[in-house]
Amino acid sequence: MKPKYFMGLLVLMVAIVGLVLLNKELNQKKILEMPVTVQTVEEQSLLVVDEQQQVYRVPTENRVSGTYREGDKLVIYYEGEVLETHRAQFSHVISIKQQR
Repeated sequence: MKPKYFMGLLVLMVAIVGLVLLNKELNQKKILEMPVTVQTVEEQSLLVVDEQQQVYRVPTENRVSGTYREGDKLVIYYEGEVLETHRAQFSHVISIKQQR
């Protein structure tokens, strides 16, 4: 194999490996957490308050809302953005854990 083709092939392989690693890094989702206090229990959501007194609506559609009470301390685990709607909402809640 001629050195010119070998170098071109080597550069191409390095570029492919770099793109695969970059894509893998971009696809890894970062899970965030936020400690909150339950302000209001609604039928399919909770209104919670963070440490800066910002109010958020947290959907509880796959959870039993009767298990939460006003004043409960929770940790919301989420990924993605917090939507800037009236009552900010988490774009994707992964889980809700009660603090003990």
